[in-house]
Amino acid sequence: MQISVPECYEALFDTHLGIKRFIGLTGRSSGKTEAFARKVFQQCDTYKMSFIIIRDKTTYLKSTIWRTMKRVAKDIGVYDEYRWPESQPLRIVHKSGKFTIDLYGIEDDSQKLKGYEGDGLKLCGCWFEEFGNISSLEKIEDVEETIARSMDDRAVWLYSGNPPKEANAWSRAWVAKVRDLPDYKVFDTTFADIWYLLSEQNKQKIRLSYILDRDAWEYKYLGKPATNDGVVYNNFNEDKHCISVDDPLDDMIIAWSIGVDVAVDRDKTVGVLSLKLANGRIITRAVVEHDPKVKKVKLTINQQAELLANWYFEILKGIKIGGVVQNISLLPHRVVVDTQDFGMVEELVQRGVPAIKVDHKNIIKDIERGKTLINCNRLYIVKEKCRPLICELSSILWRNQVKTLNLRVENYGSVTKQQYVLGEDDVENAWRYGHSWLLMGDYQTIVLPPLKEYDEIKEINVLALSDYFSSKGVVRNV
Repeated sequence: MQISVPECYEALFDTHLGIKRFIGLTGRSSGKTEAFARKVFQQCDTYKMSFIIIRDKTTYLKSTIWRTMKRVAKDIGVYDEYRWPESQPLRIVHKSGKFTIDLYGIEDDSQKLKGYEGDGLKLCGCWFEEFGNISSLEKIEDVEETIARSMDDRAVWLYSGNPPKEANAWSRAWVAKVRDLPDYKVFDTTFADIWYLLSEQNKQKIRLSYILDRDAWEYKYLGKPATNDGVVYNNFNEDKHCISVDDPLDDMIIAWSIGVDVAVDRDKTVGVLSLKLANGRIITRAVVEHDPKVKKVKLTINQQAELLANWYFEILKGIKIGGVVQNISLLPHRVVVDTQDFGMVEELVQRGVPAIKVDHKNIIKDIERGKTLINCNRLYIVKEKCRPLICELSSILWRNQVKTLNLRVENYGSVTKQQYVLGEDDVENAWRYGHSWLLMGDYQTIVLPPLKEYDEIKEINVLALSDYFSSKGVVRNV
């Protein structure tokens, strides 16, 4: 059997290395599933033994790995050598009757593999596909113990999947522990390693993700954690993200907004001015706030609206940016108010202020937008004018504690996933409301400089990959 594989997966087929366990916890379009599927067929053809493939849920088998196995079998010319069932149980049988490829889901029936004997057939390998979706390492170890008695000495163990968002997920921790063990091979491939093998549609999708949402791109295609032990704004750095009020800017302003956090009880009245540049970056320029704890007076909604309206019309006269007073009254702009506005939007509109409510009620999505700006270096904050915001961004935590603490946000509804637990977040709230509108606006932007991969091992400029891989690339026959 002749199988063509990218050079980055050559170790998977080199039996002289003596490696028995191969792990591919890598981002999308990195080629791991295709390579591992080829390894399954090679093992079966070489040793005339059975193979077992395991996923978390039985319902996912046919729509995912079963279809992949069919496609790969056609690609390497062995499709007609097997019988392909259309219903459960999904057992791909070699027409010689000597071996099979069995597909199982273990989360929906934990007893399914108990006492597995494989009809007395020896196994030449086991593949845990999307193993990070399995609830725990203990589940995998239970399966390994069950089927180990059927394993041949030449059998291999395969583990593949996309990295989970959580930095401290069990699958990430396990891979880190076994990475340097002699019997393990951990692949760190990305889409860039097999760029010359990807379809044009796939390449276009990767480029678009890179341009539109760099934070999501890093998670999907590089495997970077989307959260880090509950810390959301852990990448915020005052030296890196703050500028002086008179610092020159590198591009024109194309839109601006004011985010408003409405005061109820004894909260602050806060407005945050943000400006969007033509290169996609956002400058947070100024903060206006009324703190009843400091000023010993609580404003009514009418009084809050008057305070914010006066500030808005003062801004229309022009603001000093980069040492120059600029008129921004004719640029697209909005005053974006908290969803629970308690009549604030109506009060502002009556005063001639273009106020709207936040489109997205989901507080978690607003937080993620802010994190994207920080992680992608898409913001500047004017340090002289925004000290409360800088303080909040430097200290905010976002933790999975709702169920444990039974927390509830009054007049906002139940937060079902996460809850802010540190303390005051009024200015940060207002900041999020404003930039959520700026990011949703369909304003032309140019491409930002390329990002460096999260582990800082290598730099990937997606928009130049076609130049890097102008030739066909290296493919080995094994």
